[in-house]
Amino acid sequence: MPQVNPFKKLVEVVRKVKCVIEPRKGLPKGMSVHRFFELMDEVDDALANNGNNEIALAYSKLTMDDIEKHFGIPREPVPLLFPSLGMPVPEALAKDLDDLRCTTKGSIENEALSRVRINLILQAVLKERRRLAPPQAQIMYLGFETPLSSIISQKVILRGEADYTVWYTDHRKETNQLVIVEAKKARHVTMGLPQLLGYMASVQVARRTTQKSKITVFGALTDGYQWDFVYLNENSKYSWITFRWDSGQSPHIWDILYWMVASAEVQSPRGSDSS
Repeated sequence: MPQVNPFKKLVEVVRKVKCVIEPRKGLPKGMSVHRFFELMDEVDDALANNGNNEIALAYSKLTMDDIEKHFGIPREPVPLLFPSLGMPVPEALAKDLDDLRCTTKGSIENEALSRVRINLILQAVLKERRRLAPPQAQIMYLGFETPLSSIISQKVILRGEADYTVWYTDHRKETNQLVIVEAKKARHVTMGLPQLLGYMASVQVARRTTQKSKITVFGALTDGYQWDFVYLNENSKYSWITFRWDSGQSPHIWDILYWMVASAEVQSPRGSDSS
């Protein structure tokens, strides 16, 4: 993947903005206000990176070749028997999802709608685990747009924000993010695999560097219906399995999400004295 020179990136973004904004003419036809503010964010990022004199790479631009090169994760997944706990989807969650389906019937499927479904499901998983967990279990929390980064050379750094993380103790610590979930719009779920693996690998590197005893990381890509589950083992090899909520596979999805949160508890300080 080509590296981004921050000064050249800054010049490029400023040129874009100059082309977009013409005196007294407003935004060009076809450009949304949202896209305009995205350009403004790019300017801010480019300025920040230029000031740090670093070359910045976005996790969203990673390819599987990059993942193998920078983190040593092979392109092909390894087999893993994901658990089947036989746990039913809570009735309250099923009702909430059905209500959402009714109130959004006919709406365009986009990432915003996906996030509403994902929010309901992830919150329900954490709520159910708290209800069933033993008294001594570490409490896990749900975080949003968690900043992650990884230095891959003296001047090159990966930067991004994970859509959702399940964390313990301190949301600001990269080592404490044990489950990472990326939201994607319909029909684009699987394309996010390199980005997700980049986030997961960064957490694993951070945990390995700080000598945590358990360094496996859990992840998922989803649009709220399709769920691609990813497990990154201690040898930096990943396993991958896909289920669909609307194809009678919701119990499998629920089982794996619950298992991920319960397993994350074991990797927290209360789960292991040295973790």
